Amino acid sequence: MRWNVNSEGRVTVVDGSVQPRQVGRLSLGTVLGVGLLGAALYAFANWTTFAIAIPGTDDVSLRPQFALVVFIGFAFGPLAGFVAGLLGNVGGDALTGFGAFTAWPWSLANGMVGLLSGVLGAAIAGRVARGPSRAIMAGAAGVVATVLGFLVIWVELWTQPHLGAHYILTREYLPTVIVNSVMAAIITPLVVRFWEPLHDFFGRP
Repeated sequence: MRWNVNSEGRVTVVDGSVQPRQVGRLSLGTVLGVGLLGAALYAFANWTTFAIAIPGTDDVSLRPQFALVVFIGFAFGPLAGFVAGLLGNVGGDALTGFGAFTAWPWSLANGMVGLLSGVLGAAIAGRVARGPSRAIMAGAAGVVATVLGFLVIWVELWTQPHLGAHYILTREYLPTVIVNSVMAAIITPLVVRFWEPLHDFFGRP
């Protein structure tokens, strides 16, 4: 019996019927490997853009590469996204000389964005077919994950109480969420569309 895999990831049998293709789950080692690779790329990219600070903020820099964290979570799951965001930000801070754990709430916030992108991605994967719609949903998931994930930095009210709520809101949280949401909304869908022809090869649903 002959089987042909079409462009939509389905298997056509010789009699013309179509059966869904079985896509295997990624092993824990593969997920962690993707997360660590993403972390390395994110750290290096953060180092290169560290000097592009947004005026009127507290060292908030322009990060087009932030979409990488969202994509890894969306495509490879919450654990990979969390590792990429958390360790990538830690590594980037270390490379710039800022201090690997000086701004640990921010690293944790990046990790949470990756994790939430994975959670939302899993929900979307079962409901939205591949194509432009899923790519757009990936961008939307990234925006939601960014808004929620960066709530973590509000722990600075306790770790750095001298900053105050107004400073954290206007100089840190809002600028970061706005800029990173724009990056996630624009760049993530493009990366997802590029990734879709390759995802079956890597065993992603």
